[in-house]
Amino acid sequence: MDVQTILISFIISIAVIYTVYKFISLSKERQVENIKQWLIFACLEAEKMLGSKTGKVKLRYVYDLFVSKYKFISCLIPFDTFSKWVDDSLIDMRNMINTNKAIKKIVEGVD
Repeated sequence: MDVQTILISFIISIAVIYTVYKFISLSKERQVENIKQWLIFACLEAEKMLGSKTGKVKLRYVYDLFVSKYKFISCLIPFDTFSKWVDDSLIDMRNMINTNKAIKKIVEGVD
């Protein structure tokens, strides 16, 4: 390996460690809140991509996104808890779609 590759690997490692440290240093309530906020985004993405009436497929899509984003945390959270958080996020997502025309347009492609 050359020096540049080693340096880039080192910088990426430091960034990952710092991000994990910042997340772990948050209170448990704040960690869960951050994840739930991210889940709203993931649910919006799933809704946009897959449309309505695709519940289990959307849940799987959101779970796959979650595992890729939060590998370590996904090992600690039971799927039932994750599924409950997604259900809560879907309620928030539907509320956002119904009350915000810009979000509705992005997700549904409707004016």
